[in-house]
Amino acid sequence: MTAVVPDDIWRELWAKFLFVVPLGGLGAVTDATIGEFRSRPGTRRLLEEAMTEIHRLAQAHGVALPADIVRATLDFVDQQPAEGTSSLHRDIASGRPSELEAWTGAVVRLGERSGTPTPVNGFLYEVLGLRESRAAEGR
Repeated sequence: MTAVVPDDIWRELWAKFLFVVPLGGLGAVTDATIGEFRSRPGTRRLLEEAMTEIHRLAQAHGVALPADIVRATLDFVDQQPAEGTSSLHRDIASGRPSELEAWTGAVVRLGERSGTPTPVNGFLYEVLGLRESRAAEGR
């Protein structure tokens, strides 16, 4: 195995964040597979908007992601297996603790601190937070 050391670790982390957080949040809130939500115009638009919010958030934190990062990430999403789901989606659907606070919650908190609007991610966070609270009460 060859380990690759990126030139800019923060850029790499934010690029992964831009992929993982919207994909997990949208899949969990819609309870849909990647193939289902990427193929519907409305949910695809929400995915793109959630990614764009994170791109703007990275810029607000001094991280220079490529200008075409959202398009490139959507292209990557289109290469994923249609029946795939994220761990966040599976955990919330099963009523287990999840990465919601570390993922979508972090986007919302960082947006609030920097004055960067995150309305789509904020919506995903609120809906999924409610679902997690209900599941925790039932445990």
